[in-house]
Amino acid sequence: MIQHTIVFKVKSNATYQAIQEAMEQMISLKDKLPSILHIAAGECQFHDERSKAFFEESISHAISIDFENEEALTQFFTKLIAYPAKGSMVNIAEGGMDRIVGFEFMHLEKTD
Repeated sequence: MIQHTIVFKVKSNATYQAIQEAMEQMISLKDKLPSILHIAAGECQFHDERSKAFFEESISHAISIDFENEEALTQFFTKLIAYPAKGSMVNIAEGGMDRIVGFEFMHLEKTD
């Protein structure tokens, strides 16, 4: 499994409705790309003031997507069906695509 995480800060002038629609469109990709195992999206919550102070300037929202494998991740990046959802996210992001950060990591199995 590969987990892809996207973090960004929402524009100060983005409406609540635009934010909700963008998050819902991203979540709806699970029904459109069968290789998505799980997807969650929403506003970031920070567990302590130090974390909040560090991230608050650049991150307000995140999306986490679990993919079956690398091919599934590639489909997310290349399939046209995902473009409208990703576009709605870019539209609400401060700085657009240039300020959205995405990264992946593979879950490792415990070995004895």
